[in-house]
Amino acid sequence: MRFGIKGAVRKWWLVAAAFSLLAVSCTSAWERHRQRVAELERQGRFREAAEQQRWLVARAFFEAPASERGPQWDAARLVALGCLYGKAGEARLALEAYREALRLDAGRLEDVLAAIDLLPLPEDRRDALMDEFARYGLSLDARAPLAAGRAPECWAYVAYEVRVRRIWTRKGPRGLERVVFYDRRPWVFQPAAGGWRADGDWVENAGAELQPVGGGENPRYQAVLDADRGFYTDGRVPPCHRSEWRGPYDAAREEVYIAASLPKR
Repeated sequence: MRFGIKGAVRKWWLVAAAFSLLAVSCTSAWERHRQRVAELERQGRFREAAEQQRWLVARAFFEAPASERGPQWDAARLVALGCLYGKAGEARLALEAYREALRLDAGRLEDVLAAIDLLPLPEDRRDALMDEFARYGLSLDARAPLAAGRAPECWAYVAYEVRVRRIWTRKGPRGLERVVFYDRRPWVFQPAAGGWRADGDWVENAGAELQPVGGGENPRYQAVLDADRGFYTDGRVPPCHRSEWRGPYDAAREEVYIAASLPKR
């Protein structure tokens, strides 16, 4: 009888072990790494968790479920990687991950700015980085979302001092068109310094904008004309300066503004 009981127990143990091995074999490498990330993060082992997350980032093309592939998913994994590096005190690696995330999906701008705000950095350095990343994200997509409570009021951006040289009417491939040629000098607004600085000398014949005669309008053509002897910016204007710029000339994209003088902070 004892032998029979021992045999039954042993048989049960072997069956249980077999089911356990089957369960492990049925769990994909992707799921095992994802579970390991969560486990290590709960334990506060952020550097190790980041290494597991790096595997997910690197192997997504081959291993991720079909429903979790594409730029938006890749960007979300990079933001998660950056957060783990940030918790581990690796600010440089975190910033690299955030920059790549924005390149893939500028719609992650809010998430990235919120994460940068939590990095263990001096306040002035953190503020400068938020300005830099806000400008970078908006340069990739001017419609990238910025929550009012989280977005910086001011960020670094470029404006151009403009001098119209001449306006020329010529025959183009689709009929008559007017072309405005202009000189320009770049100016950069630096929030940390609280002002503008010239970013080079005047460049003659630096640009040209054209508009068909009797055809569709080019908002940049009209903006350059109106900015003559003043200033022009070809992107989105930060809230701290919005009231001092006239526009947007390109209403569909909410960009292209002019001003008689550079805004004061």
